[in-house]
Amino acid sequence: MKNLRIAVLTAWILGCLVGMAWLLSEVTPARADEPDVATEAAVQTDKLGGAQLQTYDNFGYSLAVDGDYLIVGAPHTTGTVLPPGSAYIYRRDTSNPNRWNLLKKLVAADGESGDLFGFAVDINGDTAVVGAPRATAAGFPDAGSVYVFARNENGPDQWGQTAKLSADDVSRDDDRLGMSVAIDGNTIAAGAPFADSSVAIDTGAVYVFSYDSGSGWQQSAKLRMSPVYTQDLFGYSVALEGDVLVGGAPWDNIGGILNTGSVQVFHRDSITPTVWHRTTLLTATDRAKDDELGTSVALNGGIVVAGAPTDPDKREDPGAVYIFARTEGGDTWYQSSKLVAPDSQADDLFGFSVASEGAVLLVGAQYADIGTQLNRGAAYTFERDQGGANNWGFVDKLLASDGIGADLFGFAVATNESQYFVGAPYANIGSQFNTGAAYVFVGNVQQVHLPVVSKQ
Repeated sequence: MKNLRIAVLTAWILGCLVGMAWLLSEVTPARADEPDVATEAAVQTDKLGGAQLQTYDNFGYSLAVDGDYLIVGAPHTTGTVLPPGSAYIYRRDTSNPNRWNLLKKLVAADGESGDLFGFAVDINGDTAVVGAPRATAAGFPDAGSVYVFARNENGPDQWGQTAKLSADDVSRDDDRLGMSVAIDGNTIAAGAPFADSSVAIDTGAVYVFSYDSGSGWQQSAKLRMSPVYTQDLFGYSVALEGDVLVGGAPWDNIGGILNTGSVQVFHRDSITPTVWHRTTLLTATDRAKDDELGTSVALNGGIVVAGAPTDPDKREDPGAVYIFARTEGGDTWYQSSKLVAPDSQADDLFGFSVASEGAVLLVGAQYADIGTQLNRGAAYTFERDQGGANNWGFVDKLLASDGIGADLFGFAVATNESQYFVGAPYANIGSQFNTGAAYVFVGNVQQVHLPVVSKQ
């Protein structure tokens, strides 16, 4: 299974993702004592993608939503083995808020073959950011870049490119800046998980860019873990909210436990806003080898959500999600909950993607088998205060209405609390393979509650 996890983490390095989508294994039957998971609490209202896509586009590889705008990444757009990639902006329909209309296709002004533009995306207000982790920067291949788009650039709702961001200290190939991105207000965070330090390789880093009306977007900080170790992959995931920034290091070794993973928390200085202080290192209380905590992260108010998709729990690699809460009025974080799928099976990779907004948490499990359909994928919703104050109770299991095996539904997720967005980047359209799709669901989080949260 370690080989499978490595394939998930680094398939883009190989430049050919079609094989991974068809990984098959024997179906593990559900246990007799597993709950019968209902699927009535959320309704699919839209499917995005369609005619503009081609084979191998992988539309739905990344997702982000804010207000009336949704962005979807397609890092292999053009249907070739090494395309530059693209991202798509959707706007909520004014007459039917459960439907989303394609508004603009985003491409890099200087895009080149193999950039993987669209590998990571985020959106906040009138600004969208798109990661291109294999873009050439300062002459260094695969150093990576981040592109910034503004909603009203070149006209109302035109979403024009306004900046291309690269690391100020780029000096080598393969840092992969833009493998993760986040934006909140005038601050952008971008992960470069394969950046080297002076003492070790692939330790990773997170670069912070700040906006000034006079100078535009400029790098304002470079964040690292301390101490750093070889192949921590810090910056594999990143989340940003207000004065808190978190970065995942899924291959971090803790206490001699290999690849158990961690999440590093930073707090913005109250006087100098471009300074970030390293504070708590978040780890699982029941950590085990190859958990890979920090593969995905999300911030929501006073909590950090972190996916550990290869957490063994009761069988091999079903996955888990850990919730860390912040002490009231303080900078101390502690593990408050561990979530698992109620019907988990081996190799589901529950927690490979996470998103949280308000009282809602959405978790992807793209390798979940549905009956005899292997790796069809699923997503799970949880709601706060179900089963007790601050308890995250299971609500629903989401499935694509037209899903089939190897779609990898749940590879990426996003939510605006009332709606759930789930990417299936290996879904097919007719005879075109791996074009991808994104699905929209409207939640009704009061109908189904199953007790699957195990408190730590």
